[in-house]
Amino acid sequence: MKSDHLSLLLDSENYRAFLQSYVRIKNIKMSDFARLVGCNRGFPADVVNGRRRLTAKSYSAFEQAFKLPLVYKNFFQLLVAKEESDIFLDINRSTIDIKIQNIKQQKQTNLSKKHETQKVSAEVHFQKVLEHPFSFLVFAALGEPETGALKTEIQRRTRLMDSQLDKTLNLLNQADLIQIENDRYFPKDLHVFFQLKNTDVILSHLFSQGARAAEKRLAQITPNSSEMFFVSQFCIRENQMPHFKKELKELVLKFVDDSIADDGDRVVKLLTALHF
Repeated sequence: MKSDHLSLLLDSENYRAFLQSYVRIKNIKMSDFARLVGCNRGFPADVVNGRRRLTAKSYSAFEQAFKLPLVYKNFFQLLVAKEESDIFLDINRSTIDIKIQNIKQQKQTNLSKKHETQKVSAEVHFQKVLEHPFSFLVFAALGEPETGALKTEIQRRTRLMDSQLDKTLNLLNQADLIQIENDRYFPKDLHVFFQLKNTDVILSHLFSQGARAAEKRLAQITPNSSEMFFVSQFCIRENQMPHFKKELKELVLKFVDDSIADDGDRVVKLLTALHF
């Protein structure tokens, strides 16, 4: 997902609108967000519809579930504080509106500067990312947008040499996929959003790259390896294929969400295909 799309969250007039925009931008269901929060699956929808309100406990759970840079979490906190004054007693209510406007103005200024100073098209940058062998390995090792990672952590997770890692981080930075603050590298989003015209070419390239990496790894592992390689063929009714595709996709995405560890020490690769 394109990181600029997150700026739409700053158009939210209240925290309910923020939550509704968040699930739309992230392309997830309210029930999926409820699973991330760890609450009743109907609770987020009730909050959006005004049937329920956030408490200190539920606010904390929502805030932790958001996969967002810190500025957007701060904006959400101000929106909540504006309506639920009992949650944030330390926030001066007379300054909330000013702080909200400051965040909006600063973000707009940053976006304008970014667009004005960008000399090379995003398509060229993303093409370089696509062609580089370690781009997605390093991107996966960065962790979540709000936490990021130190270079030493990225190197431990990727097992890359200094020169390989430096070149890849520089490439991701040029493509505006990461930001660097206090020696930490932050992904601007959990997922890479490609601004290329032919997405079929992208998928073909990435899948072929993943298949070659899996084949190479398979030749190196031992019978006692903790890694898994699995192949199966079976009969189905052809008209059920769309349903199976949807079910498998949801299963894989849930597995990935449940498996990601903020303090993980190694990047793993997952390759999935369901085809005739």
